[in-house]
Amino acid sequence: MFISYFFILGYMIILMALFQFEIINLNGYQTVSVLTALTISTVFSSFVVLSKRY
Repeated sequence: MFISYFFILGYMIILMALFQFEIINLNGYQTVSVLTALTISTVFSSFVVLSKRY
């Protein structure tokens, strides 16, 4: 979960930059859904990778 935290921060920084430069337009629900999907996939993937590594 610690490693996933940094990826989640990266997702948020990228989304903020995309919103700032008006590259994407999402409402609040869509933004939370995208962040949730990315968080779930990142946590699952990192658990799988780290379980094989350690």
